Amino acid sequence: MKAQFISQGIDATEGETSLGAAIWDSLGSGGFRSILWVSAFASRGGVIRIKRLLEFVSGMPAKDKRIIVGVDQHGTSREALEELLSLEADVRIFYFPQSPIFHPKVYFFEGSNLARLIVGSSNLTVSGLFQNAEASLQIDLEKGVEEDDAFLVEFRAGFQALFADGTPNLQPLTQDLIALLVKLGVVPTEVEQSEANQKTSFPKENNDLSSADVSTFETLFPKTNVPIVCDMSSDIF
Repeated sequence: MKAQFISQGIDATEGETSLGAAIWDSLGSGGFRSILWVSAFASRGGVIRIKRLLEFVSGMPAKDKRIIVGVDQHGTSREALEELLSLEADVRIFYFPQSPIFHPKVYFFEGSNLARLIVGSSNLTVSGLFQNAEASLQIDLEKGVEEDDAFLVEFRAGFQALFADGTPNLQPLTQDLIALLVKLGVVPTEVEQSEANQKTSFPKENNDLSSADVSTFETLFPKTNVPIVCDMSSDIF
């Protein structure tokens, strides 16, 4: 078992990478024959980028590419679901109508001799894959090694429902399901998301706000452009 920490969007350090780059490296290795990716939220841009990545493993059957996305808290857009529907993959939606919410972020790759598990905070969005300050742990496992095999058994037991068909609250993605989720107000458009999720601008209009308050805030939280740790203009992404 080998573990590697993936930091993203905190520092422009030499060793920093991104989850998107780690996924690309994993698919490009050629050692994995199936994937299970689980994300609480997804955006159209994020799906477009993984679609480009999946084109490089076109020999992997659709049934061996399972992608599960949640739709809680308006975190997944209609456009993302429509883009997911265009993938040559087994795409499912997981949703609890009431609490709790579906919130995991897991990227699992499996081959004949090796398996790789990436678990962290990154959703299937452009920001989550490449830009946000995120943290993930990549674990490489060698089949036939007792400790690694035991870990895989534990992982599969914990996520058994996501490997199985007929699981309640886990439904295949179809155009009819997208239409129903939009009609019920579960899934918004990306325009609606953007309007609802804008960060509060600063400084706010506040008669009690002094220049000293503004200065103190800007000292504590300086404006900075966090580096994008993957070239988004490349042909791959």
